[in-house]
Amino acid sequence: MIAEIEEIHRRISNSIRERTDYLKASVEQYLISESKSLKELKTNLDLELTNIQSNSDLMEKHMTDSETAWDDNELMDCKEIFIKMMDFIRNYDPGSEEYTRYYAAQSNWLFGKIWLTGKLSWSNSLALDNYPS
Repeated sequence: MIAEIEEIHRRISNSIRERTDYLKASVEQYLISESKSLKELKTNLDLELTNIQSNSDLMEKHMTDSETAWDDNELMDCKEIFIKMMDFIRNYDPGSEEYTRYYAAQSNWLFGKIWLTGKLSWSNSLALDNYPS
């Protein structure tokens, strides 16, 4: 019976080690992909910020310049660019649900299953036969 218990221990230990390695690799892969996504998001936001700043500077330069003559089409184009820029800023949503994923390790369930693995039960008739009267 002790040999069987040792075999159960060996198999459970190997299974837990393999599953632990798999979970660690999965978490590391998730962190790598999320870091890459966040770096790309930062790069894109920096580019948008540069574009917005450049557009604002250009608009300010030409709007305050009294020598520049504006016709109605140019003013409308300028207005549309500014409105699109402000709509982008107001409506920007980084999709935070993608970066707040919840990871739940079901360790209590696992510990409960392991605790009950290989539970020994003695036959009542055997125990009564060996019980001294």
